[in-house]
Parts: sequence; structure tokens; C-alpha cells
Amino acid sequence: MSLLLLGGVKNKLIFKKPFIERAICEIRYPGTLTYHERRLTLCREIMEKKRELPQWSLNIPTIQLRDQKDEGNSNRIFTISSKGSLLLFRNPGEYENFTSLADYLMTKTIEVLEIDNLIRIGIRIFYFSEINESFEQLKNLLVLKLFNRKIIENFNGHIKDLASVIEFKNDEYNFNVRIGPISSEEIKGEVYKGEKYFIPEQKINPSLLVDIDYFKGKCSSKIIRSTLKDSKTDIIYILNNILSLLKEEL
Repeated sequence: MSLLLLGGVKNKLIFKKPFIERAICEIRYPGTLTYHERRLTLCREIMEKKRELPQWSLNIPTIQLRDQKDEGNSNRIFTISSKGSLLLFRNPGEYENFTSLADYLMTKTIEVLEIDNLIRIGIRIFYFSEINESFEQLKNLLVLKLFNRKIIENFNGHIKDLASVIEFKNDEYNFNVRIGPISSEEIKGEVYKGEKYFIPEQKINPSLLVDIDYFKGKCSSKIIRSTLKDSKTDIIYILNNILSLLKEEL
């Protein structure tokens, strides 16, 4: 394949150990009036047990617990409403730090609000893997590895950016996987509507972004713990396979 369109690519790039930029756990349930009656009890019990969430705010009809007074600077944010609850954990470090907190918060929520069935349970992980080469090198590698070369050859112009999106399911869970390059400028910019990536200053090199959304539809609320456990095995398996593919010789 001619690389004039791509601008060249090295035979092999070195990917640093992936780290989790953010992890999200969300449960959705049928609207319940019990929420309005017991939300203060739920928040009080969580704040007494989890001292890492000392701040709270009420934005009717939701309540938010977080680790910092300012939402924009918070690493852990738990939002509760009458129809769902969501934990956002930025830079959790080890996967277990995220699943441990999510397990407690979601289990406590369904216990206090007496929720038997879920409309949806989802876990979403944003992995970053830095490279020491340029954004162009990473982008060109992804073009060669993830896209049909005949289609690429017919493009009349320079490929500026790309993303590969794959949706699939196994016997139990659904997966939405997004793979793409991200530049240093994007990392230092906005994610969405003013929100920033939570990336340490020393980790702003061009990176591979692997965004894995892992979810199940209507189910019993009793599966929260097992889903969190399964997610680690399944998500890390997908991540490792993606990295193995990209590390293979061209």
C-alpha cells in the first residue's frame, strides 16, 4: 500500500502501560417515589461510611456526593435520582479502587430505595496508552491496522483523524468499543461542554484512547456485584487484544 496518503508510519510503536483516565458505573431503574422519601437517609449513610465523599449538593430532583467542593476538581462524583444512579471516578488508579466504591454505592442505593429490578446496568472505562512518537505516527498505524486498505487508497486527501467503533455482544453483556488516537492538544483541551480530561501533567504525550462501554439491559438488581467483577475480566481482555494487534509487525 502506498503511504503517500498517510505520510509514512514506523513499523512498530511502543505503547506505555495503559492507565484509566475515568471509570463510570451507572444503574437505571424504574422511577420510584421511595427516592424522594429516603434520599436523605441514603446520602447520610453513604457519607458516614465513605469519608472520601464529604461534599454534597441538591439539584432537584438529583443529589450529588463528591470528594471536593467544586465538581470540576472532583475525582469521585456520585449522582442519585429517582430513575438512576451514576458514579464517575476520575483517575482511580487500580481497577479495584473503582469497583470497590461502585459496589458499595450501588448496593446501598438499591437497598435503601428497595429496587428489585434494573432497566440497565453499565460500566464504561476510558483507557489511555501513551506513545513516544507523534500523533501522526499513531494515527497512521491505526489506519493500517483497523481499516480496509482499498477504501483508504481511494480517499483523495490527507487523513486528519479517525476512530474505530465496534459494537458486539456475548451471552451476557453488550459492548461498545471505540478506538482512536488523541493528540497532546486534545488531552489538554475539552472532552465535552467544558469538561476536561483528568490527565497528570507528565502524561500529555499523544496517546491511544480505548473507550469500552460494557452493559446489560433489563436484569435483577442482585447482579451488580457479579457484573462489576465480570467487567474487569472482560474489559481487560478486550484492551489487551487491541494492544496486541497494534504491537504486531506490519
